[in-house]
Amino acid sequence: MGRRMKIAVVTPYYKEDAAILRRCIGSVAAQTVRADHFMVADGHASDEIAANDSVRHVVLPAPHGDSGNVARGIGSVLAAAEGYDAIAWLDADNWFKPRHVEGLLQVNETTGAPLCYAWRTLHRPDGSRLPIDAVEEVAGHHVDTSCWLVFRPAFGLLRVWFMPKQLGPVCDRVFFQAAKRSGLKITGFRRKSVCFTTTYRRHYERAGEKPPPGAKTGIMPAARAWLRKPANRKATIAALGFCPEI
Repeated sequence: MGRRMKIAVVTPYYKEDAAILRRCIGSVAAQTVRADHFMVADGHASDEIAANDSVRHVVLPAPHGDSGNVARGIGSVLAAAEGYDAIAWLDADNWFKPRHVEGLLQVNETTGAPLCYAWRTLHRPDGSRLPIDAVEEVAGHHVDTSCWLVFRPAFGLLRVWFMPKQLGPVCDRVFFQAAKRSGLKITGFRRKSVCFTTTYRRHYERAGEKPPPGAKTGIMPAARAWLRKPANRKATIAALGFCPEI
């Protein structure tokens, strides 16, 4: 019998409501395949999480204002250094369905791809589901951060999380481009096993609903404008080895 794969799930968190964090943690604990959960506090540690023996709690001394990238990267580097075979990421306001990790392990076993991903359902902040699909991922043009399971041959991509903080709002797109540029095999499956809390205005408009207060918009144009400056492109290439097309 072969050795059981060691799977890590890394969640950066900041000031999310305790109930949201419990939902996230509970979804990892409920996986049909064991996964160790690294909860990385981006400068604001929760006493409740610190007292939770079911998770690995890592506390960064100050917040970074980069959509969780430094916290995600630090947790990932720790997991890699501790011998984990694969790493998944789960944003604090999202949650996994119980067979998420199991399904992605099966994709890896079947295809040998070191970069595997699932699809997601879109949810309102109250947890209810929006009646639309994430069309970009269905078309193969996007993978959300919370949908990946990345295996050790692809751990060189962990450096991507240390991108310039101005790219934090589009970090999933930067990682997806880095994954495609790596030359490593990428395989997805059509099981929607990630529940994604969306605050993007475009999702609600497409569903014919009023967006929630503070809904996100204009993220892509802001990233493009930042990257148009030569000094910023140079800094991005120094950090990532390439400049993403946003």
